[in-house]
Amino acid sequence: MIYNRGYFTNGNIFNNDLGTSLANNPIFPADKYTTNSYGVSGLWRISRRFAVNAWFAYTDAQSVSGTVAPGTRFETRFDSSSADILTYGVSLAFPDLFKEGNLGGIVVGAVPHITRARIPSPFDAPQSFPDNFSGFGTDDYVKRIPSRATPFHVEAFYVHRITDNILLTPGVIWLTAPNQTNKNPDVVIGTVRATFLF
Repeated sequence: MIYNRGYFTNGNIFNNDLGTSLANNPIFPADKYTTNSYGVSGLWRISRRFAVNAWFAYTDAQSVSGTVAPGTRFETRFDSSSADILTYGVSLAFPDLFKEGNLGGIVVGAVPHITRARIPSPFDAPQSFPDNFSGFGTDDYVKRIPSRATPFHVEAFYVHRITDNILLTPGVIWLTAPNQTNKNPDVVIGTVRATFLF
């Protein structure tokens, strides 16, 4: 189990844009926000040649109140807000697959994505004209994601031990509903990694 408290000023919550765009920046407008992250993971080695690993994490993001365009005629004071972010998955490991020292693996999980992202007042108020999709006029950003879907990450890889010091790992990654919408086509990525041990 793990707990982490973070403080952010105009930076992504997850390193290297690991999550969706809204998961990385779940509250707008917001100059500063804090996060409370809770996670649990476990590994069960069922046999010498098979193991299962699983994890689940929840992040609660809280923004502070602030002002948009201070000192101008557009100056607007906004309230604090909050958002919920989830990520979870399971992986299967096959040690010594086909050859001693090799490893096969399958990973299936959901990348960090928002399940709720409250829009701060007064930006949650309905707009003055219908069918306005500028990003405001609702109380939750999640409701504005077209064809909303859970963004899954499916991966298979095989670690081939060429020598005691050289490993070659080909793999394939399948990303569904990139950025949490079925409007984006699925992405398939082929990977090859070489590892040199000294």
